[in-house]
Amino acid sequence: MNLPLADVQVLDELLDDDEYIIAIDVGKGTEDVLVYKRGQSLQNSIQLVLPSMTQLVYQKILAHKGKTLKISGDLMAGEPWHKLVYQWNGTVLMTKNAAMSLKYDLQRVQSHGIRIVPDLENADIVLNDVGWARLKSLLVHCGLSPSNAKFLLLCAQEHGDPPKGENVKDFRMNKIWGDGDTLHSRLLSEERVPTYAPRFVSLVKAARREFPKTKAIHVMDSAAAVLLGAMDPTKDELVVNIGNGHVSAMHHAKERLLYVYEGHTGRFNEKSFLKDLNSIYEGTLTHEDVVAKGGHGLRFFHDLAGLEFGKWDQLIALGPNRHKVNTAKYVHPMGNMMMAGPIGLFRALLLQHGFHEYLNYSK
Repeated sequence: MNLPLADVQVLDELLDDDEYIIAIDVGKGTEDVLVYKRGQSLQNSIQLVLPSMTQLVYQKILAHKGKTLKISGDLMAGEPWHKLVYQWNGTVLMTKNAAMSLKYDLQRVQSHGIRIVPDLENADIVLNDVGWARLKSLLVHCGLSPSNAKFLLLCAQEHGDPPKGENVKDFRMNKIWGDGDTLHSRLLSEERVPTYAPRFVSLVKAARREFPKTKAIHVMDSAAAVLLGAMDPTKDELVVNIGNGHVSAMHHAKERLLYVYEGHTGRFNEKSFLKDLNSIYEGTLTHEDVVAKGGHGLRFFHDLAGLEFGKWDQLIALGPNRHKVNTAKYVHPMGNMMMAGPIGLFRALLLQHGFHEYLNYSK
């Protein structure tokens, strides 16, 4: 697959000497990091596939001894460790931000017997969506000063905090995905992060705390970032990402996003997935149908009238569970499929800086 980012001179236009860009995809199973320093090639850049903080927190809670469990820190992804907290045989104390990792509705958190306290000293578990100390230590050991990171780009999945009475899956498809038909428009600068996206708010605040001298911090939903990193903008494609927790599929006709379909990896079956896709083009599958099957839903950005199932240049798949789609072509952005999220973040940044012609996008 041809990725224009193989020639990185355009990235250098955003950087001064000794400056670099950090892109981080915060996933359920892994934390994927790509660091580009001015004058390097992407192939020679730092590429890290690290255990996610959710996995590490899970292991720490399993290993914790004692009847009281004290948890502080930032709002972060709740799975899979939240089940351990709900089932804890003893007292659980959590600060407000930490408790929001379980549910944005704190009354529901308290209904499980969890006590929310203003502050905690000597917490047993400190939550962070990103392994900040680990990251900064790695940068220093690689000869990079954290103060020289000009752009810090982050992506994670955000369901959103809907108004009372609105379904969270409806809210994600309607509000988090929004109305725009380009993926790069979903990269948000820190001042544009909406209050209805608490995980994004927490992530950006943590990034600013840990990298106070960074010129710009941006955040993006990981589904959009991965799809943008994997797509070929010159083609008409169906792109499917089968991650450790979630499935996202989108049809794009060159730059235009036609629809997005989202489900869960644990429920994924290729036969039923292809059947759903066929129903999309027939006009018989609805958002409500997908939700009823346990998925996040379906959102259209353009009318599919006249389009037929299978009438695209190619069906491509990526993600750690991509083998679940045997009929697809597998892609390796920059030689490593786990870098699709960071590559998508780089692409979004470049497009928002006006480098459309370079990336084969029309203006």
